Amino acid sequence: MEILKSCDIVCSPGVPDTFNQYRLPSRLVKAMAMSKPILTCRCGFGESLEHRINAFFTEGIDPSDWANTIIMALDAQKRQSVGEKGRLFAEKRFNSDRVAAALKKKFEEMISKPPRRLSDSISQPSSSAL
Repeated sequence: MEILKSCDIVCSPGVPDTFNQYRLPSRLVKAMAMSKPILTCRCGFGESLEHRINAFFTEGIDPSDWANTIIMALDAQKRQSVGEKGRLFAEKRFNSDRVAAALKKKFEEMISKPPRRLSDSISQPSSSAL
């Protein structure tokens, strides 16, 4: 946490691939909660964010793209704005009370429905197909 506190921007390298499609680096959420702007790829978690609004994006594996994005993030006012909007995003999406309440609601909905049997979801061939 001390390292995150000392950062002006938190970078999470990534390329648009299957691994990054399904991962959520926890350091990004922690950084956002601390109003630290993040720089990441648009893939996966990045798809829920907006470039230059609540995060800075890279578009792939081109080092010059990373350099240009970092140069864009050198503006202190822009970093502050992106960091603050990132904090609001993190509070809305990752607030443990809200997430727990949403999960509880989903579980209650599932429990209130009658149980399904495996045979209910397997379609039987029609007599005309025989």
